[in-house]
Amino acid sequence: MKTRAYSFPLALGTVALLTACGSSPKQSETAAASTDAPATQVAAPVQMPEWQILRARHFECATGKANDLMRGSDASPEVARQALRACSGELSAMRNSFRTYLESQMVSAHGKTGARRAADQLARDTERKAQAYLEQSVVYARYQAKVR
Repeated sequence: MKTRAYSFPLALGTVALLTACGSSPKQSETAAASTDAPATQVAAPVQMPEWQILRARHFECATGKANDLMRGSDASPEVARQALRACSGELSAMRNSFRTYLESQMVSAHGKTGARRAADQLARDTERKAQAYLEQSVVYARYQAKVR
């Protein structure tokens, strides 16, 4: 029996979309400053906050796990859930980093409570978006494997 290799591409645009959730003021200031700079100068690369990098890593981890798990016979929602469960450490690290990022900008206890709620909401949204993407990707990859 012939074994088929399942895989789906991790689109760079998707990662950029997931990481673009919260641009910092520094990024827009750097972009504005680079347009005023002479053409001979090379603009410094824009540094993303750590939480955005961790969000992209979580997505890459979940995509890789889903790639491995889709060879089985589980339904696509179950494959996505298992992949996300396997990468829960990355999601937790992203949540903590985002919370720290926001808390560093807050002074009051009320602001810090809001930062915690915002970090929890970001984690839930990230997980929902990744779940939807992974489910669709598994369905698509399995369909493509059948067509070939």
